[in-house]
Amino acid sequence: MYPVVLSNPLLFIPISFFASLALTLLFTPHLIKILVLKKTWRVDNTKITLDGAESVPFNQIQKKKIEEGDKTPRMGGFSFVVPTIILLGLYSYVAKNEVIFVIFAVFVLASLFGFLDDWMDIKQKKKEIPFKYKLLFFMLVGFLFGLALNSFGFETLNIGIGKYAYVWNVSSWMPVLSALWFTCWISTSPIDGIDGLASTVYKSAFLFLGIFLILSNVALLPLSIICFSFVGALIGFHWFNITPAKFYMGEVGVMPALVLFASISFLSSALGAGGIAFSLFAGFLMIMTTATIVLQYFFWFVFKKPLFKITPIHHTFQLGGMPDASVVSRYGVISIVVSMIGILLVFI
Repeated sequence: MYPVVLSNPLLFIPISFFASLALTLLFTPHLIKILVLKKTWRVDNTKITLDGAESVPFNQIQKKKIEEGDKTPRMGGFSFVVPTIILLGLYSYVAKNEVIFVIFAVFVLASLFGFLDDWMDIKQKKKEIPFKYKLLFFMLVGFLFGLALNSFGFETLNIGIGKYAYVWNVSSWMPVLSALWFTCWISTSPIDGIDGLASTVYKSAFLFLGIFLILSNVALLPLSIICFSFVGALIGFHWFNITPAKFYMGEVGVMPALVLFASISFLSSALGAGGIAFSLFAGFLMIMTTATIVLQYFFWFVFKKPLFKITPIHHTFQLGGMPDASVVSRYGVISIVVSMIGILLVFI
């Protein structure tokens, strides 16, 4: 077996994918029992607007859940986080690769911080960690990630794709740029709130990032293996998150997923592949979601009125009568199409 795998290193991709999928499917039923036993759901699911008033559009969407009391557990992200920690930790140990260990370390840090945020949200009645402190924390994590890359001798970033490659000598600015990169991706965390939406977008993002890395340079196989392994874990999670969801992802899932995406895309650019530019295609819907929120804030403070009925924008689609399943499916289609545009740039 081992000689076959070593002579065909691409076999590690399906092996890691199925190992992650199987581990997630085996672990998740036990997790659900624990989350239900610990009553990890919100007592109050209502939301307020920027001026402190009741968010009528959102509460209208969630009317049934609010009236009946939504007892769907949160922290469902543990479903794919725990298997990923196990496999990523094992991978870094077996590979004896310092860079993979750093990815493992920032993933664990993000998971712990996400767990703390969810725990405060549930047990302290929505008094979660303020968003500005979340940004500061992950800015620090990104800075440390960049310092680690500097210590490994990385001093350049390819911020282009294929023939449009542009190698930028960043030298000692690596930690600062890494900090900004992590902060930007953590800002895309609001792409959630509909059963299966976040996992659908994340699956597409990591799948195409993994494909992009292989097409760009086979030497980036270790990073591609991590991407496909994570896709397997997300599929296992999604199996239980399809409407009606057995649990919600929560920050314990969102934060490590975004940190993993940020770290792999940034590192791949440091290795010359241009993951920074490609991630703008693979993560297009995440960026778009955050952009609608920023525009909403801008219109609110400048023109004293909202641009959209409600943000994130997927809730506007819900409010307009689009079924949840249709929103999720169309987001999946858009994610695939935009990611393929990015793949196309590798060859033209």
